[in-house]
Amino acid sequence: MLKAIGNNAAFFVFMNVLFGLGNKNVDMAAHLGGLAAGFISGMVLRTPLDSNASGNRKRRNMLVGIGGALAVSIGVMLTANRYVDIQAELRNFGEKEEIVVETFTETLREVQEGTISEDAFATILKEEIIAPWEAALTEFESDTQGKLPKLSKRNSKLHGNLVNYMHLRLDAFKLLLESVEENDQQKAQLANAKLLEAQAILDSIQNGGN
Repeated sequence: MLKAIGNNAAFFVFMNVLFGLGNKNVDMAAHLGGLAAGFISGMVLRTPLDSNASGNRKRRNMLVGIGGALAVSIGVMLTANRYVDIQAELRNFGEKEEIVVETFTETLREVQEGTISEDAFATILKEEIIAPWEAALTEFESDTQGKLPKLSKRNSKLHGNLVNYMHLRLDAFKLLLESVEENDQQKAQLANAKLLEAQAILDSIQNGGN
């Protein structure tokens, strides 16, 4: 019976390690740490299968439980605030980004249909697109600045790509405004190139490439 359980456990571990190595979203360190902790706990808590061994089981299990709780508490204290995330800042920026991008897309459509003048387009670019985007970018950089040293490698890369995306969008908006004010088609083309570059970064992030 023990041999059958052992074979099943070995196969289970092998398949999970294989899956974890092939999936970049799986934290193998956490999985292997859990495996090691479970194995050690099992070794400590194991009891011979006879009636004489059951007497000290409760006391030993209680001591192991207390020791495990202390170990976890110490681990939490030692690693507290070691790593942070930027999810709150991302949500805040994402809400503002959605409004600005929607306004920009709708305004471009109106320009193409000829329902608004170039002067109106320039005003919308200044007041409803560039100004709020610049403010949101400044706020994001300010709010995340203190967290940068504690970001994980993955989140640090994500932060860098997001900031690059934000600046590319801002540069594109400003170039587009200049192209309208100066009637400069070359700047309009540069703006479009930066928008495409920003979109490529965003697509990579959304596809898990960070």
